[in-house]
Amino acid sequence: MRRQLRRLPAAAALAIILLGIRATVAEPLYVTTNSVAPALPAGSRCLVYRLASDFQPGDVIVYRPAEHPNLQYLAIVQKGLDSSGTLIVVRRSELPFALLPSRVVGRIVLNTR
Repeated sequence: MRRQLRRLPAAAALAIILLGIRATVAEPLYVTTNSVAPALPAGSRCLVYRLASDFQPGDVIVYRPAEHPNLQYLAIVQKGLDSSGTLIVVRRSELPFALLPSRVVGRIVLNTR
């Protein structure tokens, strides 16, 4: 029992550090649909780099749509930031659309596919 009590502060500190990293740097994500298949098929697990700010064509990004701000969607960048300050992105079976960078959560940097 004493041994467990001595480990408690270290475990609590580690938990706080991991939560801080998840909230600011990287976040795990489970892909539930084929919205960006074949780049990321349904069932993939990936890591979202939240500090990304430079997006290139072909990057898979995570964003929050204006009509559903509590959800996260995936899209593929077709064209990086243009003169109006928007990204042109595409999802499977949809037409390309403009997306404000403020809506972007991050870029996928690691996946299990």
